[in-house]
Amino acid sequence: MHMNHSESSAVMQRIRAVLDQESFVERGAGIRPALRFTDGIPGDGAVIGSGLVNGDLVFLGAQDSSVYGGSVGLSHAAKFRRIYEEAAKVKAPVIEILDSTGIRLEEAGEVMREMGELIRVKAELRHVVPMVTLIAGNCAGVLAILASMSDYVVMLEDASCFVTAPDAVIGQKDAGSSSARHQAAEGNVDFVGNLTDAAAYIRSVLTYLPVDNRGLPEYEPAEDPLNRKTEDFFRADARTSLRMIADDGVFLERRIGSERGMVTGLIRINGQTVGAVVTEEEKLKPEGMQEAASWIRFCNDFRIPVLTIADTTGFSRTQQEEPLVGRSAADLAAAYGEADIPKITVVKRACGTAGIIMGSVMLGADLVIGYSESKTELLPDDIAGMIMAEKNTKEAQKQAAAMFREKQNSLEAAVGRGRIDTIILPEETRQQLAAAFEIYFPKTERK
Repeated sequence: MHMNHSESSAVMQRIRAVLDQESFVERGAGIRPALRFTDGIPGDGAVIGSGLVNGDLVFLGAQDSSVYGGSVGLSHAAKFRRIYEEAAKVKAPVIEILDSTGIRLEEAGEVMREMGELIRVKAELRHVVPMVTLIAGNCAGVLAILASMSDYVVMLEDASCFVTAPDAVIGQKDAGSSSARHQAAEGNVDFVGNLTDAAAYIRSVLTYLPVDNRGLPEYEPAEDPLNRKTEDFFRADARTSLRMIADDGVFLERRIGSERGMVTGLIRINGQTVGAVVTEEEKLKPEGMQEAASWIRFCNDFRIPVLTIADTTGFSRTQQEEPLVGRSAADLAAAYGEADIPKITVVKRACGTAGIIMGSVMLGADLVIGYSESKTELLPDDIAGMIMAEKNTKEAQKQAAAMFREKQNSLEAAVGRGRIDTIILPEETRQQLAAAFEIYFPKTERK
């Protein structure tokens, strides 16, 4: 039920698109603007309440840009804070739909304090319940920060998002940085599309996740055979690899459109939700490692097992990236090391230090799977030969390189020293992963 809103209004269309049919129950519809109590429009441009997504309870807040431009007044901000407080009481996910011209200036002082309180309440709820933001129009200043605190951020194609007005950014000549496509390319947004597709993406995300961090993701029975062959898996790219092993070939990617060299998202294997981390490029980039670290921590907080597919030979080494590599690699290593959920790693290539930080046994992987073609070089043979040769001759270096390859760099050496647990055929990958995640499923239970 709802008040003061036309069924055809943009805000109600957005709410209906996201929630189950006829499930929205509005609250606070009669609240008036703090400085316009006698003649202000009821609701103050914020529509809040609860509803269902796939039958599960969610709390929702949406800005109505037809009321004062969706500007944030004191009552408006307080209503948004309330949905997070209510969600905290019953541990239910939160969806916020943002479309606003910004802070209402005649109430600016009071509103900024209230927005600070809202940010605090939302911060306390992070990784306790899933939080999703749909940016449906303008999203500026403090609202952009509020949106970025969510676990998933979705934008409509014609929406914009910025902290500082684009024309005020030093060195910027156009407003393109606020566009949905630019935000996606920078890795700030998970999905960009029209309302129908954006709502479908949000609903799909919530089907994979638990309603809070105390429970487990809902099991989805799979008709896809566990022993389905995955031919050509070893040579498949990141996204194809995931679709080959996922139930019914479904992979729900996050950060779609970003170019970070790392692919993350959700799949199901034998009905169980699994968080995926897959290298997309041969060299690990700082932004890709940061993305993977953040995703692993999210999965750990919500007790979602992690699958890593490592296909890397080292780190990206541009002048701009070099100062960031060490800290980013350390953050990724720490994320793997801290996570106590099931962690299974598949190795195509895992070379040097980059191979260690991509979900290795040393960082707590429960099982590391390799193939006869897997590469696990600790150091390129020729470089090792130059360092280890007793004589500074090409023949001596060649002999030293051959010895290093056999004793340290070979697949047999990786298996013999416990860096790879088992060697399988590529076509067995789905079957072996299903068995492994079944074995380690008890680790998903919170201790």
